[in-house]
Amino acid sequence: MEFNKVNRFTNGQISVLADDILLFKYDSKATIEESDIIESQELRKKLIGNKNYYPIIDFSEGFVVFSKDAKKWVAENPESSSVRIMDVLLVNSWALRIEAKLYLKFFKPINPTHIAVSLPDALSIIERHKNSLKIKN
Repeated sequence: MEFNKVNRFTNGQISVLADDILLFKYDSKATIEESDIIESQELRKKLIGNKNYYPIIDFSEGFVVFSKDAKKWVAENPESSSVRIMDVLLVNSWALRIEAKLYLKFFKPINPTHIAVSLPDALSIIERHKNSLKIKN
């Protein structure tokens, strides 16, 4: 497994940051369809298998338009939601942070979801979560 290598799919890319942390970035000019989500999940399986992981979804260039079917697949499909430990939305401005909070209020994702303002912040959120799991065990 090659860390930090950009692995492209039709409307985005995935970078492996650690054994269980993936950075997803979707093309901001495309509408993301269910087929794009399925393609990204197939790539994820090739990169890390079907183990549990922490996705960081990079919206630093603005939010991406997801079709209704794509949103539903991500939120409800057990193949997707059961292996995602916690989602982290990466934004780089207060305006995007507000937009992310509104999205979470209206869409109510199944998986715990956090908002980060930088990649180090996102990694810190994940590390705190991992440490909390160690304390519980």
